[in-house]
Amino acid sequence: MHREDAQCSFMGAVGNLFFIAPNSHIDATSYSLYNKNNMIDKKDLRIGNSVSYKGEVWKIEELSDTAAHLSQHPLWVRGHYDNLHPIPITEEALVKMGFEKDLREVLNEIYKLNKFSYNTKSKIWYYKWNRIEIDFIHQLQNIIYTLTQTELSYEPTH
Repeated sequence: MHREDAQCSFMGAVGNLFFIAPNSHIDATSYSLYNKNNMIDKKDLRIGNSVSYKGEVWKIEELSDTAAHLSQHPLWVRGHYDNLHPIPITEEALVKMGFEKDLREVLNEIYKLNKFSYNTKSKIWYYKWNRIEIDFIHQLQNIIYTLTQTELSYEPTH
């Protein structure tokens, strides 16, 4: 695709430059993103991402070569990347992150936030009219930040 054909371009969280043509497909996942144990590749993380560490949700505050510094205010821990896991997206998580259910949709359960929408039945994400592959909360946080420069916070109730 030529740059002039693109409707929008952005730098992905993994450092790849993506070009989005009208009605195109965006893949927010990295081919190396997950290994057999469902760990997250450190290249796909950024400060502010929410991850699972020892079965609890933590926020990344700092990234180093071997570990991430995580917080659950007021607690701080250092978690090795092998112990960080992605958090699946649920309807409860969508609501906590500010998505609202579109009550006009009778046959589908659609959640919307600005120009992002998610069909919970088909598990399909859209940004404007572009389909996006997103499976986990940190991916959603990354692509929303990349496309809108807006932080998406996920802090579950304890």
